[in-house]
Amino acid sequence: MKFSGEQAIYVNGRLDSRSNNHPAYEGTDSLYIGRTTLVGGRYFNGQMSNFVLWNRALSETEILLLAKDLAPLNSAVAATYWYWAAAFLLILSVVAFIFIAKRITNRYPAINNPIPLAGGGLPEQVKVLPTPEPEKTATLVLEGLVIETAINPIETIFAEAIDTTLPAKVQIQVFGKFRLIDTAGVNRVTEVSPKIRELLLVLLLHSQKYEQGISTEELTMVLWNGFDSKKAANNRNVSIHKLRMALKEMPGVQLVFENNFWKVNLDSNRVCFDYPLCFAYLKKLTNPVNHTPVLLASFYAVISKGKFLPEDQYSWLDTFKESVDTEIIEALNFVLEKNREIFSKEELINWIDLLMLFDPINEDMIEMLMKVLTDNKLARHYFNKFSQEYKLYYGEKFTPSFSELFD
Repeated sequence: MKFSGEQAIYVNGRLDSRSNNHPAYEGTDSLYIGRTTLVGGRYFNGQMSNFVLWNRALSETEILLLAKDLAPLNSAVAATYWYWAAAFLLILSVVAFIFIAKRITNRYPAINNPIPLAGGGLPEQVKVLPTPEPEKTATLVLEGLVIETAINPIETIFAEAIDTTLPAKVQIQVFGKFRLIDTAGVNRVTEVSPKIRELLLVLLLHSQKYEQGISTEELTMVLWNGFDSKKAANNRNVSIHKLRMALKEMPGVQLVFENNFWKVNLDSNRVCFDYPLCFAYLKKLTNPVNHTPVLLASFYAVISKGKFLPEDQYSWLDTFKESVDTEIIEALNFVLEKNREIFSKEELINWIDLLMLFDPINEDMIEMLMKVLTDNKLARHYFNKFSQEYKLYYGEKFTPSFSELFD
């Protein structure tokens, strides 16, 4: 159990599933491995090797290294191993830094030998642009299907829109997995308990939706409903304190309490939060005049990471999810409607694919996609995926057939 009350299953070193609210094992009763304790319980059919019990929760790094046979299972040598592993990683980091620094110096000699200004002296900063390279192709691996495709032009445009000279910002991401990344690139969400994670989400989203944030009473109803007032207040105070401690590592993120309302204030110069950024793009996209390559690429880059908080299932979150999905689906349909004749074939496929991520049973889009695609294997992959979602949702087979759509 990584967190208090959590049980998690890792497959090949990667998190496969988790569940919460499990009591820790205590007592002297028998502990069954590979068998249910029910009457007539079933037994595990197979063999086990390297079975080990720990008296503490392992970190994700430890689990991954153990799965890859890069760390010893024997506790007698484990401590020594981790010491030398840490030392090795430190040395490797230093060597890598020196190597990269030398490569940058060799590739961009003007950095060490700046061009003098006409009036004498040297410029404070010389920005060196590498020679443009010819168009590249990349291998797309899609659930076992390998296809040679041109590098996504949208990603190229978005890369040009990013100012890499700015200092690193704290990043908060709610599209795809929930992530709270500090300036060193560490995801702090993995270091807090499920309850603190949920508390942070409640405060972040309500702070964006309502100017004053969320009241103490509503916060208690959301997270500690059913608790008596004293116990709820105690749990709330402890959780708020833990969250404050966690946010100390997040410059620009401040938890404030004012007039009985809780709110998370974000310094836009130090924090990048994809949730308000997405809604700012959505507002601009309502006017086709704003459908510039940079704005479209920026919007695409935000929501292509995945759906809004797909791994978080809370009853209070449902209204947020419905609102986000509805607005994004409307915007994507509008973008495709206004730019269908302008987009290249690759761009059109990208945008249709993105719309089907949020609206997987959109019949108009699957028909449009079948008309655009030329690769039979890729087209069949999309059709089969759509058909499965359609049958799961409606309980009946999708018609027309693949051969009727893909001609």
